[in-house]
Amino acid sequence: MIVCDIGNNISLRKELALYVFQEPKLGAKEVTDLRKFTFTWPDQKSFPDPELSHDCEAAFMVRGKLYLLTKHRRDTLSDLWRVELPEVGDKALPIKVGRLDAKGMVTDAAVSPDGKHLAVLTYTFVWVFALPATGEAFFSGVARSAPLSLPALSWQVEGCAWLDGQTLLLGSEQGDLFKLPLSELRPVK
Repeated sequence: MIVCDIGNNISLRKELALYVFQEPKLGAKEVTDLRKFTFTWPDQKSFPDPELSHDCEAAFMVRGKLYLLTKHRRDTLSDLWRVELPEVGDKALPIKVGRLDAKGMVTDAAVSPDGKHLAVLTYTFVWVFALPATGEAFFSGVARSAPLSLPALSWQVEGCAWLDGQTLLLGSEQGDLFKLPLSELRPVK
């Protein structure tokens, strides 16, 4: 299990952290074999970053590798980073491997149970991409999307998970949950 301490709302934090451990059994009072990895964004030179492009809320695994999608606050772009965790030591290494114009600020991402699709959530859109069998061109395959029409008091949608292979569960910071069938998404050209 990996717990990501990667939020950086105003891009002021110089050091972010990842906590890696075996998922504890239900009712366990503590975790064992905890390893803490720290990292900084290699391309962030100013603190705070005037571009506000180093916040991050979306983490997901593909083929055993950890990926992060940044949340830009001045545009709708999101950088895709693969994070290498060392066998020895505690410094993680983020490597930029892609970029997505998400048409909004990315708030979460989740891989489908079969590992074939990636859902990317923003405050106003949800995207589902067909993942390639190999490589990291996650946004170059078939994509579907849908604008989100949510109640005004639930606009801050920041959680995304797959209920099954055909339905997403979205959660807002206001505490509301919404089911989104993939049948409501339309192909992107």
